[in-house]
Amino acid sequence: MFDLVVFCVGQKAHTKLIPDNSNIYITAEERYFNYWKFLTCEKGCWYNLYAHQDEFAGTDICQHLENEPLMQIPGFAVSDYTRFECLTPYLIREKYQKSFEAILKYLLMQSPEKKIYILARYQSSEAEVVMGTYKVNTFLDLMQKKSVYANVCYILTQNENAL
Repeated sequence: MFDLVVFCVGQKAHTKLIPDNSNIYITAEERYFNYWKFLTCEKGCWYNLYAHQDEFAGTDICQHLENEPLMQIPGFAVSDYTRFECLTPYLIREKYQKSFEAILKYLLMQSPEKKIYILARYQSSEAEVVMGTYKVNTFLDLMQKKSVYANVCYILTQNENAL
């Protein structure tokens, strides 16, 4: 099971209600604050996404694609395979897809910087891998192509230079 977090860069107060979110439960606990320094080097608000209120330490929103290839980092020689065996692709389960998309788009609009970070994480090494910058639709297209990976932080933005 994954933890699924979104960090809204520059947001000063948490959003209580996100329009068009019909089935994702959201909390504001700052998980991985001490591990993923990149996520918290800027000010903002942290959101944890869950399938229901009783979930803890992981969510059923994400579907692990364990039989798909691991992430390859161009130009990086992997000498310790165990550090990268956790970089596996995932999808958002179909029943949560519309709410997930609505959350990403809404929080991106709430960010004064028009930037959010998203991370699906499960137990792994504490290596920080960061990818970006992507527009929301590009990120969602990559996910459908099984090219979005767990334990990788993605930067989503409205920047016209983003992919």
